[in-house]
Amino acid sequence: MKTDISTILKQITDLKRRVSVLERQIVNQPEQIINSVKELSLKEFLLEKRPKNDVQKTFYIGVYLEKYKGIGSFTMDDIKKAFKVAKEPSPLNINDKINKNISKGRFMESDTRDGKKTWMLTSTGEQAANSDTEIK
Repeated sequence: MKTDISTILKQITDLKRRVSVLERQIVNQPEQIINSVKELSLKEFLLEKRPKNDVQKTFYIGVYLEKYKGIGSFTMDDIKKAFKVAKEPSPLNINDKINKNISKGRFMESDTRDGKKTWMLTSTGEQAANSDTEIK
């Protein structure tokens, strides 16, 4: 089958357009593209953030649950389970670590789920999570 030059030019133009769209997506949403390739594990996330104590670990677990797992608000049980998933020792009093994050303005109480309290990141918490500086 013989293809004429106008068909080839249309195909080239279409390919250029498609490549251009993909390039814009990569430039505008690099994290989304990278994350869609391989999901970041909680363990990898904690290793990347390097929390120094249980309050910071609890904060970053909350960040991970919201940002990477799509959980809008999390319970104490969610946090406890996440410590196990990350193969980190769970603090004796997780509620205390949550309250310390609340006092630092990083978490706030949310709705209840199955009769249990839930928390979510505040805008201050989101800013701290997105910052390259170490949290205190």
